This record gives sequence, C-alpha cells and structure tokens, in this order.
Amino acid sequence: MIGQYCFALRSADGAPIPSMMAYRLYGWLLEQLPEDIGRQLHEQGEKPLSQYIRYDKAENRTLWVVSVFQGELYELLEPVLESIFCIALRQTTLQAALLDKRCFASAQELVLYARELRLPSRVIIRFHTTSSFKQDGSYVIFPQERLLLRSLLAKWNAWFPEYSLDDEDAAAALERGVRITDYQLRSGRYTLKSARIPGFSGRLTLSSALSAPMQEVWNLLLVFSTLCGIGIKTTLGMGGVTLEISPNSLLKEQEK
Repeated sequence: MIGQYCFALRSADGAPIPSMMAYRLYGWLLEQLPEDIGRQLHEQGEKPLSQYIRYDKAENRTLWVVSVFQGELYELLEPVLESIFCIALRQTTLQAALLDKRCFASAQELVLYARELRLPSRVIIRFHTTSSFKQDGSYVIFPQERLLLRSLLAKWNAWFPEYSLDDEDAAAALERGVRITDYQLRSGRYTLKSARIPGFSGRLTLSSALSAPMQEVWNLLLVFSTLCGIGIKTTLGMGGVTLEISPNSLLKEQEK
C-alpha cells in the first residue's frame, strides 16, 4: 500500500510554522511506532517515508504532507495518521486537520495511474522545500538532470524491486531525453539540528524528447516524485515537490 496524507497545521499561538519543523514531526512519527520498528526505520538508509511542511499562499495555511510507500509501515502509521488532531511537541503544540488522502493499493496501481494521467512532455516541478543532492561527498546546490533522475530511480528501486528500473541503458536514455529548459530558483539552507544544508527551492521546467516506452517511465517517476520527494533527506522535510502543468503544454500535446 502506498499512501499520502495532507494536513492543515496550526500552532497553538498562531505563530508561523517553518518548514524545518518537519524534522521534529519526523521524530514525533517515530515515537508513535513500536520502539524496535522506530529504531529500525531511523537506522535505515533509504526510508519508505517522506514528509514536508509548506505554506499554501492561496489558502493562507500551512500544509503537512506525509507519504508512506511500504506496506508494513503503512499499516502501522495508518491509524496514527487517520486520527491526528493534536501533535504535542517539546515547547509547542500543533493542531492538525486532515484535508486530503490518496492511496494506491500497489506499485502496479501507481504505474497504471501514471500511464493514464498522460502528462505532457513539458512539466514544471515546484520545489516547496529546500532540495539538495550529494555528489563526491559535496552538496550540489543547483539541479542537474542526471542527479534528479538518479535520485528518483534510487528511491523507486529501493521500494519496488518487483518493478525494478535498474537498467543502465534505460537510465542513460532518460538522461539523454530529459532537459532543464527553464528555472526560477533561489538558494537556501535547510536547518537540521546544528547543520545548515545548502540547496535550492522554486520552479524547475523540464522538457522530454523520449520514445513512448521511456516517456511512460519518465511520467511514472514524475508522479512518484510527488510522493517520495527529490534529493537527500526527504524523510526529514527536504525536497518536497508538486507538479504544475501549463495550459500551453496541454494544448500542444492535444495538437500532436
């Protein structure tokens, strides 16, 4: 089971809730799990959980988005997520209201959903929280096609080996066919305890020129990105993204 929950968050005193608060919410989620499961999850490398906090300007509210893409963990967290209304943290309490929930019974259902969605060849990824990559031991604070693709492929292959995309030729084809064509980004730092991780946020336009089978794979990875996030430390609130489709892109696809 794959599930995503979206909550409206409000602090008890009405104070703004920064995106870095997601790190503390991750700790709170671990506390809701059996101790051995929480410890095991915390010690894992690639985790089947992503979550982030973002401000919804249109509705003037703060959103907390939590995604779980592994059956056992979903079964443990589902009753917690379904019943959240108050989150007691050290020095503050947050009120939470469930706004939306989407679920996929399996990876196959997600594959079919992405196929039927028929995304255009030009899409915009909105990075709501600071995203970053690591390469050769250093942070990469500007997106590169290869790093973005490899991040998504690694996350997919870690949790859905039955639909493995671990094919170097396919990865190379994606890298050749996907290009960054526009961006509106700003640099920033995401604070985790005493560390301030450099990265970027904003809008990134990607265009693809791929064969039909490779376009299906790319569409799947785009949809998956809204669940798993992009880049490092997505479990701790970094790299939270949504997709934006411009009307012009849809018109061009319909004219083909």
